[in-house]
Amino acid sequence: FNPFGAGGANSRAILDFVGSGYTAPEFHSQVTTLSAQADGDLFTLPAGAVKLTLILTTPVLTTPRVATPRVATAGMATAITATPVAASPTLPARLTASDRGPRGTRGWTFSDIIEVSRITSLAISADGTRWAFVLKQPSLILGESRYGLYVRAADGTARKVAESSYLADLQARPGRKTWTLRGAFGGGMQVYKFDDAGRRTARLVHHPLVQVGGDTSLAPSTSEPARATGVLASRRRRAACREA
Repeated sequence: FNPFGAGGANSRAILDFVGSGYTAPEFHSQVTTLSAQADGDLFTLPAGAVKLTLILTTPVLTTPRVATPRVATAGMATAITATPVAASPTLPARLTASDRGPRGTRGWTFSDIIEVSRITSLAISADGTRWAFVLKQPSLILGESRYGLYVRAADGTARKVAESSYLADLQARPGRKTWTLRGAFGGGMQVYKFDDAGRRTARLVHHPLVQVGGDTSLAPSTSEPARATGVLASRRRRAACREA
């Protein structure tokens, strides 16, 4: 469901599904009170008797209860098709066009929303014959995301050549059959060079390291944890063809 779309951004099946849901909560409470009343003459004065009346009301038991809400949705069987990728400690070594995960028709779960895989960086060589991309796979079990660098294999499939807790800023090197990207490989976030065989060479390394991301570090982030970083960003100068 795209709440910011216009026109045909959302299909009729999606709109009918969203509009058909409702909740019906029920609330129950019980209060028991004890009341007592006493009155009578206390003593007598020349003008007459002095009387006193006491009325006491005290709550004795209060037990609020909330019934389980009833939630109903119609059209779920036809509205959403989920094809999640199962989370695992490592990313698959090879991806093909037929790798679509388990297929079925059902509603999205919380795990599906968190663990859906996505391509975060993409690079294509100048002649268009080579390509590479970074695949991000969050995992609730691991409590972190895994990133994999995939390159085009000879048979046209995508082959994993590197994996890390974070990869970003993937670029093709002009005139070279290599790629550059920022990654964490034991020495903080630095810039590395990769070839299609997965051979890694440090390209730009900076020390000391600083914490970037999270909520108590440089450049806070609500979506990324704090990471030890030497190079915050990288780009290629057209004239010198160097990382900055």
